[in-house]
Amino acid sequence: MADQSHLDVLDKGVEAWNRWRKEEPSVTPDLRDAQLSGRNLQKINLSRGKWRANLIGAQLAGADLTDAILNDASLNRAQLEHALLVGAHLRDAELLNTTLQFADLSGADCTDANMFGANMSLAKLVGTNFQGATLQNASLYRSDLTRANLADADLFAVNLTGAIVDNTVFTRCKVFGVSAWALEGTPKNQQELDISGIEEPSITVDDLEVAQFIYLLLNNEKIRHVIDTITSKVVLILGAFSDKRKPTLDRLRHELRQRNLTPVVFDFDPSEHQSIMDTVSVLAGMSRYLIIDLTDPRMAPMELGAIAGYGVPIQPLILQGQKDIAGLAELRWKHHWILPVFRYRDDEHLVACLDPNVIGPADEKREELTRSLAAARAEALGLDPSDPP
Repeated sequence: MADQSHLDVLDKGVEAWNRWRKEEPSVTPDLRDAQLSGRNLQKINLSRGKWRANLIGAQLAGADLTDAILNDASLNRAQLEHALLVGAHLRDAELLNTTLQFADLSGADCTDANMFGANMSLAKLVGTNFQGATLQNASLYRSDLTRANLADADLFAVNLTGAIVDNTVFTRCKVFGVSAWALEGTPKNQQELDISGIEEPSITVDDLEVAQFIYLLLNNEKIRHVIDTITSKVVLILGAFSDKRKPTLDRLRHELRQRNLTPVVFDFDPSEHQSIMDTVSVLAGMSRYLIIDLTDPRMAPMELGAIAGYGVPIQPLILQGQKDIAGLAELRWKHHWILPVFRYRDDEHLVACLDPNVIGPADEKREELTRSLAAARAEALGLDPSDPP
């Protein structure tokens, strides 16, 4: 039970209470089980005291709760903006829909606390222990979770956008519907993250941002369509297209679109080679096949060699009268998915020969690579490659 003499001081107001705390620093306040719901306690000094009280809806903005013992306390809907809760004890406490924006909970113990809908946007949560806590629908937008422990926490529909997660532990969290965009830092552990919804079979992954992506993939038919389009229809076109040669590029794109393909074009400018190679490499690995126009000498073996390693069919094109780029024969010997160069006279000749000399060979090579991969997988699993999947 609360110490009545301490309650009497509190009844005189925050100013009188804070003055008493300053005058009697050795006294540990005891307000256990006190009914303080709805009280205006802004900027009050409640540090190092025992506060298993009813603080539902209390106004505690700017309050000092450093090292306070709040285990089992009721803080639902309390206003704790800019409050200091450094090292506070909040085990099994209830903070449903509590406002904690800009609050400092560094080193606080929130084990098994119920923080459903709590707003901890821009809060300092360095080293905070949320193990087993319920954080459903909470906002941790741009909060600092450095070294925080969220093992076994329920993060259903939590907003983690922009949060700092360096050395943060996310082991065995429930992350269905989590928003984890633009995270900063590298988590210490993010294994066995459960992306399953309510009453759904358990699906676990080992990366928070991957969990978000897979959730979107499983629950959004449009996204699945986009992924299918990328892997089955995208044709990456590479070259160094001068103004004189742009019509050839435009004609090639038009013809591919007419065949229900999705052309993606990278025009190599000499000053941009290094800055875009990573992007080109990623797209190459996701494409049906590549068409590379080697007519312009700015397209160097270095770029082609970097892309060739993805095992995606590559169909080189060169305008008649131009020489092959240096090292192309060696690259073809090393990577059998680089097809023979097709030499075209002009745009009309390229269009006329597009199906038999460009698209056809590229698709055949793609099917060949697919069969080889399936056979290798079957062999690794000890299966007969002729058996149906």
